[in-house]
Amino acid sequence: MNTLAYCLGKAGYHEEALSMARQVVSLYRQLAHTQWSEFAPDLAMSQNNLAHRLQSKHPKEALEAAEESIRIYRQLGPHIPVPMLPEFATSLGTLARCLVAQERCEDALEVIHEGVAVRRRLAHWHANVHVPLLATTLQDLVDVLFRLYREADAWRVSQEAIHLYKTYSEERTGGRAEFEDFLMDIARTYLTHRHATEALSIIRELIPVYAERVANTDDRTCIPKYASLLDDAYLCCLSLNMRNDALKFAQCAATVRGCICHSWPHADARPALASTLSGLAYCCRVTDNQSEALEAAEVSRSIYEELVAEGNHRFQAALAYAWRDTATALRALGDDIGAAKARARAEAHS
Repeated sequence: MNTLAYCLGKAGYHEEALSMARQVVSLYRQLAHTQWSEFAPDLAMSQNNLAHRLQSKHPKEALEAAEESIRIYRQLGPHIPVPMLPEFATSLGTLARCLVAQERCEDALEVIHEGVAVRRRLAHWHANVHVPLLATTLQDLVDVLFRLYREADAWRVSQEAIHLYKTYSEERTGGRAEFEDFLMDIARTYLTHRHATEALSIIRELIPVYAERVANTDDRTCIPKYASLLDDAYLCCLSLNMRNDALKFAQCAATVRGCICHSWPHADARPALASTLSGLAYCCRVTDNQSEALEAAEVSRSIYEELVAEGNHRFQAALAYAWRDTATALRALGDDIGAAKARARAEAHS
């Protein structure tokens, strides 16, 4: 059932996946009530999976599930059995992220330090399996340190994580691509915490690498990654007031996302395309390309209208924003009447 919940989530059936995750917890709770030692680990793991499902829309309930998962592991004895350590470390990571979502960063730091310690033990025993997970946990630690304004510690830990993953990647076939994906995540962490210069330095090195992967491999998963990298590039450039560079990256990102939508319509990449087009509209506006800004805003708006009409009401706010983009572009082009109508539509969707 845990596997079914995972598959439902991956396929986009998030409510169904959440319902299934709740059922799994209920089932293992009943089993653990009668046979604790046998089913408690399964209950702990299912609570972690439930917390993961709840994070985006139900953060408080997610935190409760994550805390219960850790409590169950600790009830297994003074020392967590070695075979359970990987799942325990995963649950610590989930709990740390839930605490961050509640702005309890000091508590998250304590939890994630424990998670790092567990990952270090596992990496010492089985480096091939656990070094990437250690590096990823260190990346989560970087995020928390930045949130706590411990900049020097954050930079030190991020360099350790990069070194670990790079060394690991050089010792295995296919490791280079994994390392590049990890670098992209690190760059996004830097960007999130307003270190755009450092993020852009990494991104500029990665863009030609991903472009080559897109051109020369059959791995379709690298195409959305390439588009995300271009999105991050234009956001970095905007932060650094490099407006013309931002426009070029946004145009490239929109082109790639448009190709994704055309080539794999079943994947429904429309939300990502609409978001990128909204960014492109802004880049056009600040570089005084008002006609192109209007075109990008209108296409973005039409996509959000389709999504909302299909019952995806979580895009209602994005649709209102797209109408405001349209109004701004129309006003810049001197169409005050059209701009007023667009603003009224924005208010209607707010």
